[in-house]
Amino acid sequence: MVEGSQGTASEVLQILRNKPGLTISSKRLDAQVVLTVISQQVDRTVVAFSAAGRPREIQLRMRVAYRVNDGFGSEISGPLEITQTRDLSINEAEFLAIGSAEAFMIEDMQRDIAQQLVRRLRAVRLPS
Repeated sequence: MVEGSQGTASEVLQILRNKPGLTISSKRLDAQVVLTVISQQVDRTVVAFSAAGRPREIQLRMRVAYRVNDGFGSEISGPLEITQTRDLSINEAEFLAIGSAEAFMIEDMQRDIAQQLVRRLRAVRLPS
């Protein structure tokens, strides 16, 4: 079961639905493992300016906090965080395209974090 309203939770669910032989429960008590995406945050920081004082390079950072429980609420792994960072150079001639490039990088970070979460879920060892 995957809980959370953030885009990363939806991305994880989509990846898991494509795994043959895996059943995704809609009820917490029926699930062996429950992934809860607690938060997803994107920060944007200007790291370099041009001689004219315009942003020349920005850094995008996405943080996703999550926890893994069993269906009864017992904690398997406490609150953890995955962070992704991307640098984006800005060419003044292509300044209008920066929004599209930024959105693409955010989607890419979200997909990458979702894939990392799926790999971490595969490594979960349930208590006996």
